[in-house]
Amino acid sequence: MKRLAILFLTLSPLLFTSCFEILEEVYLKKDGSGTYLYTIDMSAIMDESMKELLASATEEGEANSLDGVEIDSVIYFKDANPQEIAELSRPEVFKRGFMKIQMSDEQDKMVMQFGLDFENVEEIDYFLKNLDKVSSDGMQGGEMGKGLLLTSKAAEMFSLKGKKLSRLSSPSLGNEEVNDEDMGMLSLFMESATFTTIYHLPGNVKKTTIPGAVIDGKTITVESSLLDLMNGESAQSGWIKFK
Repeated sequence: MKRLAILFLTLSPLLFTSCFEILEEVYLKKDGSGTYLYTIDMSAIMDESMKELLASATEEGEANSLDGVEIDSVIYFKDANPQEIAELSRPEVFKRGFMKIQMSDEQDKMVMQFGLDFENVEEIDYFLKNLDKVSSDGMQGGEMGKGLLLTSKAAEMFSLKGKKLSRLSSPSLGNEEVNDEDMGMLSLFMESATFTTIYHLPGNVKKTTIPGAVIDGKTITVESSLLDLMNGESAQSGWIKFK
């Protein structure tokens, strides 16, 4: 993570005006199951000027490997990391997890997505908190994305009781190895970054206590500054009641 932070500091002059976004989506079904998606858009890195700077900042011009790259693939954890998954306390959760990578030199696109088809919302927190335990050559390219995952230090992140979905705590930077110096470097990179959560409910929303939430029928959207979330200065906790 420290090496990544130093690299971000080197790139920050060009990234101040770049778009860096994280989109978290929860698709909830009537039976309590659904799909969780965590999408990290780092497309700014694919800009030609950015790739040249990135090459000069890494050993042996590693970033040159981005030239001409065209990747659009889905990797399932159960196929890439069977041994690591078998050692988890709840291997059945990761058997339903996946990672999608889209990289295109032609389209200046770099998007990483972590996903889970969950049987209940409590599995989301387990999935996010244990991603760092599931790693292998088969998941190459996911390390950078995992360093940008926001999780919760609370025992549970989500709870569902009847037609009331609760976010029990606001997300925070899960990597505790980030010290004040590294956080300062990351702050430069994250200055204009956003973290958006969209809840797709099985019924129309009646009421919510989540600060700044925008209701649109069966959907709720909550947008925050990523830096504010990382610094604990923005809250996304609260509950949603739906029909």
